[in-house]
This record gives sequence, structure tokens and C-alpha cells, in this order.
Amino acid sequence: MLLPLLFLVVTAAPEPPLPPPIEWEDLPEELERTAEGGIDVCEAASMPLSLVPGVGDAVGTVSEWLCLVPAAIAVDTVAVHFGQRDALFWQSAIALLVQKLFEDLIDTPLEIVVVLAAIAAVGAIVGSALIGLYLVPGFPIFLPTLVAIGVGTFLIAPVVFVKKKGGEWIFRTIMMALTNRVYGAELDKKRRDALVKPGEVPGWVRPYVLMTTAAGSEAEDDPLHFIPVAGRLFKAADEGRVTKERMRRVGRDLLMDKPGRDLTAMDTTIDTLAGIKGVTGAVGQGLALVGLGVGLAGAAGPPLKLTDQQTGDTIGFVGLGIAVAGLGLYAMGSTVDTIKTFAVPCAYGCFEPEADAKAVPLPPSGTTAPPPSTTTPSTTTPSTTPDTTTTPTPPTPNTTTPDTTTPDTTTPAAPDAPDAPPPAP
Repeated sequence: MLLPLLFLVVTAAPEPPLPPPIEWEDLPEELERTAEGGIDVCEAASMPLSLVPGVGDAVGTVSEWLCLVPAAIAVDTVAVHFGQRDALFWQSAIALLVQKLFEDLIDTPLEIVVVLAAIAAVGAIVGSALIGLYLVPGFPIFLPTLVAIGVGTFLIAPVVFVKKKGGEWIFRTIMMALTNRVYGAELDKKRRDALVKPGEVPGWVRPYVLMTTAAGSEAEDDPLHFIPVAGRLFKAADEGRVTKERMRRVGRDLLMDKPGRDLTAMDTTIDTLAGIKGVTGAVGQGLALVGLGVGLAGAAGPPLKLTDQQTGDTIGFVGLGIAVAGLGLYAMGSTVDTIKTFAVPCAYGCFEPEADAKAVPLPPSGTTAPPPSTTTPSTTTPSTTPDTTTTPTPPTPNTTTPDTTTPDTTTPAAPDAPDAPPPAP
């Protein structure tokens, strides 16, 4: 009769209380960054597979879609533990799925616009040359090409903007609509049932958490970022600051690493990559603007009677080459982002679940450090001073000398000590 009661008492014992929840004030932005970081990690990881001949594109596409599963888990973890939302994985999975579908659908018209712009530019060059040779002698070649490139650029830029901002807006809207704020016992239950808990991140999950954080660390739009040339430097500096803050917050609140970690290597890596991205972006943008100016000067020379048509076209195409080189240098920013996805987590400590801080380690429990006086034992004093200071005690005769193999050489030297008279009382 007592055993069932005892069983009920044991099973009804309350679970240990959870630590107070940590709330991130910028939760919507953090959810977007986590989602974007998860997608970027998927694309960076599957990019080498797309280089495999034959099946590379298919394998890369399948890998990108499969990588949405860990990205959804990451978003769900942030929503539950740091936003107190009733996320159950399916909400983040749906939001990421719709965002991915939207971005992939935008890629199709974007590729079409890019191809049409390239065809228009080449067609303008060839058509202008044929017109100048056979129909209208001296017909400008560079000016129609410049017009075609300008029209293509103005068509591509809005599509890229819609792809990025539209995907973020869709994800945020769906995620916030499908989840609600919870409190009290319901929040405790959500936190206990979560797949990943703060301080209990498995070692093999730790690299993915850090890579997602680094890849999704982007600076919010600021008016300073739109200043020509210098805006790239401002944006790179803001991105470096955001990356440092997010890496520290994830390490403190989610990984729960020991305080006092030496993050000098991580900060140096972030500053170096941000500097490279800012300088290459600024120089590339500056070259593109210079090339544009040279091209416009070449196009305006013949109508203003400053140069002949052939010289004007030559100047124009030189400016076009400078602009293309600048745009190529500007595009290197995406390469720096890929490097950041892997370099920053390694500098932080990918495979250090319990990385030691740069502090003096405490002694093990149950032991005490020896006092400083024990470092110089007292037994060394008698060995350095001979027994001649304690002459009141007569020396003991050497009883072991008869047993040695050479008694004739050692025994005469031993009795020399008693020849000295004892001191007066």
C-alpha cells in the first residue's frame, strides 16, 4: 500500500527551476539575421558541389534545400529562448521555405534581365559598328553601348533590391504571425522541450551555430552607407561592429562559454576582413565612377567638336574597361563574406565547448594551495652547517668501518675528531 503512494510522491516532485529567461530586444532583426545566416551557410557549404561536372548543379540545389532544416532549428532556438515565442519548428520551417521559394523565383527574372542586358550591350556594339561601316560613316559606337548598359543596370538593380528586402519582409511577417508571446509555466515548458537549450549545445552543433552567426551579421541600412566611395568604408566598419557584438552575445547567452575569454584573435580577424571588404569596395566603386566619367567624356567629345568620332569611341571604351575592372573589384566583397563565414568561427573557437579563459585556474575542489613558506624546507639548514658547532656531544664512533672492504684506508681518518679537548664547563 505504501509503495504506490511513494511512487506518486516521487513522480509528482517538481522539476528544478529554470534560470530566468534572457530576452533580446532586437528579436525581429535577430530572427532575420539568423535565417539569412542559415541560408548563407547552406549556399557556402554546397557551392563546391556545384562545381562537380554533370550532377553538380542538381546536388548543389538539393543540398541547399536540405540545409534549411538546421537553419529552421536555429531560428526556433532563438525564438523560444530569447524571444519567449511559442515556436515549434514548423513555424520557422514554413517561413524559411517561403523565403527560399521567393528568392529562387526572383532569380529567374533576374537571370533573364542580366542575359538581356548583356545581349543588348553586345548588340549595340555590333550594330553601331555595322551602321558606321555601311550606312552612316562616322556613326558613334560607344554611345549606343553606354545607353544599353545603363538601361540594363537600371533594370537589374530593382530586382536585386526586391529579392533581398522582399525575402526578409516575407520571413519576418510569417514568423511573427505564426508565433505568439508566452509566459509563466507555458514558457517554461517550451524552454524545456526545445531541441537545443542554452549551455547544452552539442560539440558537433557548435561550429554551425558560430557559422550561422558570422554569416548573418550584416549592418542595418544607414544614410552614410549610400555615400559614394566612403559609404563602403562606413558600412564595412558597422558590419564588423555588429559581427563582434553578435558573436559575443551568442557565446555568452547560447553557448554559455566561460567569461573572460581572450577574443583578440576573433576581433583581429573581423577587423582584417572588414578592412579588406571596405577598401576593395571603395576602390572598386571609385574606379567604376572614374570609368563612367571617362566614358561620358568620350561620348560627349565628338558632338561637342572636341575630338573626332574614332578618338571619342576609343576614350569611351577605355572608360568602360576601367568601370568593368572597378565592378570586378567591388564584387570581391562576396568572396570576403564567404571567408568570414568560416574564418571568424575558427578564430572564436569552433571546437572548444569549454574553452578556458585567460585567467588563473582555480585549484580542484577539496584541495588547498601550499603556503609560500613550504617552498624552502628547513631540512636544508643542517646539511649546509657541519656538526662542529654542537661539540658538547661527543661524536659516535664509526662502527661500520670494519665491515668495509678497504678498512686500512678509511679507519685512520675517522678517530681524528676526538683529539680536540672538550670545552670547559
